[in-house]
Amino acid sequence: PLETLRQSLKDHGAAADLGIRRLASAGAVVVEGGTVRDRAFEPVAAGGDALIERLVAMVDAAGLAPPSVSELEKSFQVPGVAEALRIAARRGQVVAVERERYFTPRALEQFTAGLLAVLAGGPITPARVRDQIGVSRKYLIPLLEWADQAGLTIRRGEGRVAGTQLRGPPGG
Repeated sequence: PLETLRQSLKDHGAAADLGIRRLASAGAVVVEGGTVRDRAFEPVAAGGDALIERLVAMVDAAGLAPPSVSELEKSFQVPGVAEALRIAARRGQVVAVERERYFTPRALEQFTAGLLAVLAGGPITPARVRDQIGVSRKYLIPLLEWADQAGLTIRRGEGRVAGTQLRGPPGG
């Protein structure tokens, strides 16, 4: 963990942070998600790539209503499900929309297309998006929050307007 590294180097003050930043800038280490690792180190899941592929397939098959991490752990009954999903996310195979739920890029493209369809007919509201894509609030609200964070939408009161990523570049 990055914070553990900082604590172990605290006697070196600002020089320690500068050193970590320089190592990261030079590509010697990777700082990612609160951790630091040697650039050559690649994490592996307990179940290996076979587990990752099975998990990604299950999440993909579920579309816009994927199972949570705990539901996947119960279903697979093997160690390392959460770690395998984090590795799949690093590889771009899934996206963590919320801490306990991952979606595939294909599902998020489907959601984005739904947002565009809603936008073409009026304001972006949770009810209109739900009607367009057909998912319950359990999935809808985290997806809308993800869209806000991704720049697809900007929250305005109870509704949303198109963000720069949904509108595209100016004049485009």
